[in-house]
Amino acid sequence: MTQVATDAFEKALILDPDHVPSQIAKAGILAFDLSLGLLEQITLGLGWDSSEAWYQYAQAKKQQGDYDRTKACLLYALELHDTEPIRQLSVLPKFII
Repeated sequence: MTQVATDAFEKALILDPDHVPSQIAKAGILAFDLSLGLLEQITLGLGWDSSEAWYQYAQAKKQQGDYDRTKACLLYALELHDTEPIRQLSVLPKFII
């Protein structure tokens, strides 16, 4: 089952390699070491503004025992969550025209 899910996420990411929600979900099914690396890349890259990415990264850091980093990531995730728009801002130009 995990392999089927991994394959599905790989196909989705081929279509849109920058789709942060797919990257986060893929990290959730990978082995811990791979998951941690992927979440680190996401939070330092295109997912820097994703509260879900920071939350998942905090959970991985908690498993590692890095509680200071866990706290910092959770606080940042909370800050991002409070400022997230209801819809993605990428749809805004479609409604302004």
